[in-house]
Amino acid sequence: MKTLIKADDAEKSLTQLQQEKQNKFQEETQANEQNQLELQILQNQNASQQQKLTVKGEELIQQISQAKSQEQTL
Repeated sequence: MKTLIKADDAEKSLTQLQQEKQNKFQEETQANEQNQLELQILQNQNASQQQKLTVKGEELIQQISQAKSQEQTL
């Protein structure tokens, strides 16, 4: 009888360990998914900033070009 109780306890412990392992895996998976989403947001923000800088740079190049043209006509 004592052996049956120990086997039952061992089975419960194994089941509990498996459940804990599964829970940890799910937590890590959710954290990974959240990190992926945050990374995507940051990448999108970075791309947006790069685009703004490119536009601003092109505007500055045009302004310099216009200033040089005006300088030559003076």
